[in-house]
Amino acid sequence: MSSWLKKEDKVVVIAGNDKGKMGVVLACGEDRVLVKGVNIKKKHVKRRSENERSEIIDI
Repeated sequence: MSSWLKKEDKVVVIAGNDKGKMGVVLACGEDRVLVKGVNIKKKHVKRRSENERSEIIDI
């Protein structure tokens, strides 16, 4: 797969929940590619002290 795709290539996702999204290749593996802005999940983080606020972060 690495012969077809290189770092910083622009790609379109053709399968999965993010089908149709465009992004830039960050890393290439043997059987998968890491694309910026694709497969982002949200995580709810509770506050740990009275001074902090709880928040939702993107992973």
